[in-house]
Amino acid sequence: MDSYSRETIFHLPGIFEKGHIYIKLLNLYTNKKEYFRNNVKIGSVYGTPLGAIWNGGRMIYGVTSWGEMHGCKEFMEEKNIPIRFTFTNCLIENQHLYDTYCNNILEIFNTGKHEIICNSPILEKYIRKKYNNNYRYISSTTKRITDKTLQQNEVNKNYYLTVLDYDFNNDMEFLESLEHKEKCEILCNPVCQPKCPRREFHYKNISECQLKYNPHGVFACPDDRKTFYDAQKTPNFISEYKIEKLTEMGFKHFKLEGRTAKDSDLINILTYYLIKDKYQELVRQELKEQ
Repeated sequence: MDSYSRETIFHLPGIFEKGHIYIKLLNLYTNKKEYFRNNVKIGSVYGTPLGAIWNGGRMIYGVTSWGEMHGCKEFMEEKNIPIRFTFTNCLIENQHLYDTYCNNILEIFNTGKHEIICNSPILEKYIRKKYNNNYRYISSTTKRITDKTLQQNEVNKNYYLTVLDYDFNNDMEFLESLEHKEKCEILCNPVCQPKCPRREFHYKNISECQLKYNPHGVFACPDDRKTFYDAQKTPNFISEYKIEKLTEMGFKHFKLEGRTAKDSDLINILTYYLIKDKYQELVRQELKEQ
């Protein structure tokens, strides 16, 4: 498939975790537009500087230096692509709001061009009050909203976008019924099993380990080891062809996961959704080069 028939906006994983890949990809996006499927737009690249306790969804440990953050900010703003911070730790308490590292991150990126994915009400309230309208806010799929009425109510709230729970990916009747589809974002390649009974616990476990900086305490989920090839075999997978159907219904925002995937797997994800078939192998090789 060389083209999506309508504007299709992708939100990509791992700007801090996989920055070495995005330098190459986004330079291609600027200089080799013919490689990309027609009507593809990169809407944001999400992630979190390593070791930020506000992070959620995936355990990310280590440290990102101020110099690396400033370099990332300058690069992304030059490309006119927002960074989305995955500040979705669901166990934030008042004492965590004043973390120096996390507050300094938001000071560095406080230019009115970036976004925050929200889960914790106390953290969201704190950031909105401190930074007013300088960030755009996205409601996270880690809220695990599986009730249809509650999911519609979430879309109706004051968020730029709401990432739908991916257990709705195959419920075409519900997706068709949703109001404000332009405010919805669909996660295309989840590795989790449908209706996973462990997922809410897993998010809380990751949040606790991030607060304690304890990567060895994360619940060992068997789905974490699945590849993009495995994800394609799950019922909740959104193929390039299904994206076409969804854009016809009025959706245009699509999220890809993979910020802790192996480099080779992330490259497969990116090329599958973004790159024309005849250029995929060429782009894979360019992204793999050190």
